[in-house]
Amino acid sequence: MSSKDKNKTTFLDRFSSIRMPGQPKKSSSFRDRKSVHHDNGGFREEQDSMMPQVSSLTNREVEAMFEKMLEDMNLSEDKKAPLREKSLEMKKEMVAGYINRTAAVSRNTSKSDSMKPQDYIHEMKQLSVGERLYSTVSSLRVSLTSNPVSWVQNFGDEGLNTLLHILEECYQSDGRTEKKIQHECVRSLKAFMNNKYGLRQMLEKEDGLTILARSVDADNPAIMTDAIKILAAVCLVPNGHDKVLDAITVNAEVADRERLLPIIEGLNTDNASLKVACVQFINALTSTPDDLDFRLHLRNEFMRAGLIHQISELHKTANEELYIQLRVFEEQKEEDFEELSHRYNDIRIELDDVREVFELVKNTVSDNSAEPYFLSILQHLVLIRDDAWARPQYFKLIEECVAQIVLHKSGVDPDFRTKRFQVDVEPLIEGLVDKAKVEEAEFKTEELQKQLEHELTARQESEAKMALNTATYEGKIKEYETKVAELENRIKVGGIPAGTGVPPPPPPPGGIPPPPPPPGGIPPPPPPPPGGGPPPP
Repeated sequence: MSSKDKNKTTFLDRFSSIRMPGQPKKSSSFRDRKSVHHDNGGFREEQDSMMPQVSSLTNREVEAMFEKMLEDMNLSEDKKAPLREKSLEMKKEMVAGYINRTAAVSRNTSKSDSMKPQDYIHEMKQLSVGERLYSTVSSLRVSLTSNPVSWVQNFGDEGLNTLLHILEECYQSDGRTEKKIQHECVRSLKAFMNNKYGLRQMLEKEDGLTILARSVDADNPAIMTDAIKILAAVCLVPNGHDKVLDAITVNAEVADRERLLPIIEGLNTDNASLKVACVQFINALTSTPDDLDFRLHLRNEFMRAGLIHQISELHKTANEELYIQLRVFEEQKEEDFEELSHRYNDIRIELDDVREVFELVKNTVSDNSAEPYFLSILQHLVLIRDDAWARPQYFKLIEECVAQIVLHKSGVDPDFRTKRFQVDVEPLIEGLVDKAKVEEAEFKTEELQKQLEHELTARQESEAKMALNTATYEGKIKEYETKVAELENRIKVGGIPAGTGVPPPPPPPGGIPPPPPPPGGIPPPPPPPPGGGPPPP
């Protein structure tokens, strides 16, 4: 291997072990360090001291070191993206300056801060529960918080196992020292998980979240606040929701209690930070699943555990953060109810055939414990008496009851633990009676409206006919009046003019004129002689 290759290897090894300062964004943290200057010239000297070695690397090696730097800085992808767009020369300068600064921090750190991950692991394994162990775990938390991701990776799986083992030991006693160490262990886990590597390691640990979830205890509000915040954050990462739910379920089964009860107990405390953290956890747990039924199930489980009685009291608390979380809870609940209502409307539209719906429900309950209850419901429906008026009212009442149970706006399921529960149907009956009265009044009003419209139509038709006849009669009257006036004028000026017809002659004296001769040429008989005797033979 050439000397150049040896220098390159040493340089890469040095880069892999660089450390992050405790507060990299504050320039004051570098003021007392000899290798850092306060002017731009000093910063340029930092870069120049490593530039020859950086410049000797290939472009691929520079890019790899640049990505390593971004990873050690624990930057999000959104913040990494613009930095990756920088030129190669700018990346070299950034890498050189970053190495110089981290090396300067390493030289000026105190002895406790310079402990390596393996030193912490060895010391924690050797120490028993006590003040010295508390001091070591507290120092570990600071190191996990201030060092780059590479330091956390070196702490690794072995360090995580050691930390979880100490946390389990603290659960065995309620002593003050044990609680202090427990709190520092929880805070150390939070620092360890504050990057992709640590989070992945914790999720892959079979009992990691289960051990952490044991710290969800309202008797220790400060510890529970930090623990519940970690669990709420884990709910939002892929596969985290199921693991958190499994963790609190396992602990509940061991303690023989409801799994969500510790969260409700946390809401009963006077610790405002714990209340906010608990509502944050409730929102994270109930809003993450994609399945509507699962979201409703979890929210209803919280309600049954006691949240329904806490909501009104929480709204009275004068805390802006708590108010925001409660508003988020209410908005999510309303959105889920609206989605459920839309599903019901879709069912009404798509499943409008009685036989089809019956077969669907029958197939849903067949061969499971719900089938006997479904059969009992049908048998009770058969008992509804055969009355033309009463039967529809019965079914209306039953439909109202079912709708209020299945589509209840409060988001609360009935308490299924009781064998019987009272349903107050009096308001429903009163509503149905009022509804029936309204429907009857509406029916009568509709009939009267139809009659009124019929009468108005008939009246309009009669008026139209009358108007038409009146116009016709008035025209004829005017025509006759005109003719009479013309005749009167003619009479005044000289009688009826010629050509208008001669009046027939008056009849002869003595009676009726003789009839005309009969057909065939036979003359008529002569008239009788004067005196009235019969004619001669």
